[in-house]
Amino acid sequence: MSVVDPHFNSPFHTLSLQRIPLRRRETLQAWDAADEYLLNHFFTEFARQKSAPDQNVLVCNDNFWCAVSEPA
Repeated sequence: MSVVDPHFNSPFHTLSLQRIPLRRRETLQAWDAADEYLLNHFFTEFARQKSAPDQNVLVCNDNFWCAVSEPA
């Protein structure tokens, strides 16, 4: 098994995400397809409305933790 790259490329910016507790040879990434879908949806909506978020975006996971994205 290979170690997971912690870099998550979202439409807003690149994040370095790690699962907690940290493990030396982590094989699972800290995000899933639902996280990618949600951020892509937000980005598409902001682009469609020709606006940018003027506040932070908080995404809470239904099973584990949350992620915070600050506007660029």
